[in-house]
Amino acid sequence: LIKNEFADCSHGAQVRDFMYVKDVADAFAALLDADIQGAVNIASGKARTIKEIIWQTADLLGRRDLVRFGKISAAKNDPPSIVAATNLLNEKIGWQEKYGIARGLEQTINYWKNYENND
Repeated sequence: LIKNEFADCSHGAQVRDFMYVKDVADAFAALLDADIQGAVNIASGKARTIKEIIWQTADLLGRRDLVRFGKISAAKNDPPSIVAATNLLNEKIGWQEKYGIARGLEQTINYWKNYENND
């Protein structure tokens, strides 16, 4: 989309747990400082469809016209939903997202725009 090219996508109904990379890093740092044993999911705990994320990205770029859902097949072994339980991260460690998906998408788009301009 940044290159003004078509984005061929699957149906986009897959549900995923997206989190901006700086929030991921911050959650790992909080985990290192926590007195907790065992597995802890580093995730947002929020269910979003891939289609929702793609539309948000396209809207930020003003390029919904380039998105083509259903142009590629979803993988046969692609689970319909992956969302993490984050109660340990949020309640025991007290960690919360600082960026969120909207701000994370904006920052990611800005990164890639700068990357493309410097390529």
